[in-house]
Amino acid sequence: MNLKFDSAINFLGRTANEINLFFENWYEHTELTRLETIRSLRTVGNLSAKYKIEIAEDFKCPLFGFNLIKPCSLTSCQYYVYVTNNMQQVQTAHSCKNCLINCLDISKNNRMSAHEVAAILGISVSEVNNCNASAVSKVRRQKIKENLEKYQIPRFDYLDGHCVSCEQYIKDELEMNLWPELIIQPNKHGWCSTGCKDDKPKWQFLIEKEFNCNYIDAMAVGYLLYKNIESLGGIFSVNKDVLVAYKDKIQKNLDFLKTTFN
Repeated sequence: MNLKFDSAINFLGRTANEINLFFENWYEHTELTRLETIRSLRTVGNLSAKYKIEIAEDFKCPLFGFNLIKPCSLTSCQYYVYVTNNMQQVQTAHSCKNCLINCLDISKNNRMSAHEVAAILGISVSEVNNCNASAVSKVRRQKIKENLEKYQIPRFDYLDGHCVSCEQYIKDELEMNLWPELIIQPNKHGWCSTGCKDDKPKWQFLIEKEFNCNYIDAMAVGYLLYKNIESLGGIFSVNKDVLVAYKDKIQKNLDFLKTTFN
């Protein structure tokens, strides 16, 4: 194809292909055509512009290093998007080539809303929100564990086969499942009596088992870090009534930490 630009008016509106082709065949055009073309470029202010057809580069897998030219088939990868029976999810998965990282890469500002995540995974928005809350809670609990060391909080472990309140040996009772209502974890943890169960409720045991310290110390450090007593409910999986009942005790322990370590 031999293009001739007789004036600036004719030159304007040409496609990138036509412009590229013109310069590729530069020596086939007359001196006048060349001159008018340069003038036209100067007129529109694009003389130094680089004309090319923008071609999107293939996404490169950050884990395995290959270019994702076609939908990924590496089902063992944790970021592989499985296709469901939902047509919208199928289309979304196909557009990102079955790769969750690629889906994030091509999303706006490298961020995805809960609705977008739900669409690509084929799950409900509430499931996404619950997973998000769980992830945030795990990060916060880890931060609390790190600060327990900083404040030199006494640590301990529960003994298997002993009452979690009075430490009486009850391994035989646990193994025989004599009192199911007094068992927390089969063959490991439980209470020897209802009195001990009242003295050491399950929620206290679970906090102490995870953080290896007194539950009040763990909650006080959490309060110190996140400045909000209500936020402790999601971190330690306790209800609002418990937080209200123990607020003064948590605050007292927090004041001790501030006085001792600040």
